[in-house]
Amino acid sequence: EDARSHLQQAVARHQQAFGTPPAGLWPSEGSVSEEAVQLIAECGLRWIATDEEILWRTLRTGRSASLLYRPHLVRCPAGQVAMVFRDRELSDLIGFTYSQWEPAVAVNDFVNRLARIHDQFRSASVPGLVSIILDGENAWESYPGDGQAFFQHLYEALARDVRFRCVTVSEFLQQHPPSPTESLPTLFSGSWIDGNFSTWVGHVEKNRAWDYLAEAREALASVNRQDADGACAWKHLEIAEGSDWMWWFGDTHYTAQADEFDRLFRIHLTNAYTRAGLQPPAALASPIRYRPAPQLHEPTGRITPTIDGRETSYYEWLYAGLVDLTQQYAAIHRGDQCLRKLWYGFDGRQQYVRIDLDAGKLPVDEAWAIELDVGKEQRVSIVPKQRQVKATLVSSKPPIALECAMDRFVELVLPNEQLGLAPGQHLQLALSLKGPAGVLERYPAQGTFNLIAFPADLDVQVWPI
Repeated sequence: EDARSHLQQAVARHQQAFGTPPAGLWPSEGSVSEEAVQLIAECGLRWIATDEEILWRTLRTGRSASLLYRPHLVRCPAGQVAMVFRDRELSDLIGFTYSQWEPAVAVNDFVNRLARIHDQFRSASVPGLVSIILDGENAWESYPGDGQAFFQHLYEALARDVRFRCVTVSEFLQQHPPSPTESLPTLFSGSWIDGNFSTWVGHVEKNRAWDYLAEAREALASVNRQDADGACAWKHLEIAEGSDWMWWFGDTHYTAQADEFDRLFRIHLTNAYTRAGLQPPAALASPIRYRPAPQLHEPTGRITPTIDGRETSYYEWLYAGLVDLTQQYAAIHRGDQCLRKLWYGFDGRQQYVRIDLDAGKLPVDEAWAIELDVGKEQRVSIVPKQRQVKATLVSSKPPIALECAMDRFVELVLPNEQLGLAPGQHLQLALSLKGPAGVLERYPAQGTFNLIAFPADLDVQVWPI
């Protein structure tokens, strides 16, 4: 019932703003189900867009260009709706990667990828439809100039290349309507994140928020929407039904404003009760979020690990500091994040760094490098070499080779003398993963980590419990 109301309000708002009803939509979070398709069809919408993972889970098959780059039909009692599925790789390159590249280089890479798709449709009777869709607008703030130079290069390249034509979904469907034989037998329920709903439900905080929302919805069931106070109460409830709130609860995504979002969510629910003349539950006065553990755990003592890329003993990294890199990507969800954790420690003569990573997500068949900016314009480069890695302090003249190894993770030695570290100093460190065309990941997203590197009193050790 509430989902239908949200859709009806969206259609009315589009009609008011543009003078015509919308032809189709990307549902909130790209979320779809057979029940949602029925509601969407009832509202007169003719097409739906979602993530390609939904297609593969629906058909129970592997990735196929002939299936991905064409519309499909979904039938329901209210009629039929066309569905298109976004190319996740191309969409995520724009959303997460190209902002770190030179615009011309990024566009060249993008066009080359499109060209490889085009080659698969040379003899096809119907051209391929490559759907490139981003769920949010927060990618543009990561681009220089909000992406203006990137977009200028991109649309110039697409406009002058006869292999490609930019179209809306409605334009393509009008020119190449899907045939009844292209109907999906069923539809897998899921979202643009991993093809499921785990981003919004399952964690104890998310479930608690859903419980509070359900209780408020039940309390308002008999409240008159036409009454001024009743309408206001329902508006607060509808705001609390938005998907963004559940995105921030739990430990899936990080933002410095998480406590504020928690407070605002509870304020909207509280206002829903009070405007309806009801007493809000006492639980809404307390935060939903647990107080999280610090993202950066400082070292508790000296370490001198064996540099072999393996956990040689239980104790060698036990007293090290730790930065959870999965909590350093702000509002962006990146399913293919490679670098996971940064460990750091010292023994008085040297700094030790360990980088936990998902080796399966390193650029395949491409040159890659892990770079560490370690302050004072000093930079360390770690590159693959004959199934191992080579580390170099490249900012030194001449460059200095550093002890390094990679097996289950990367281990690196940074001598204090070469870094110019004195007792009591901190290490300003930033970590990047680079591919042939530029930066793929950077931690933190801006600035540096301020790490304890050389305590003035190395004999003081806090024993962990």
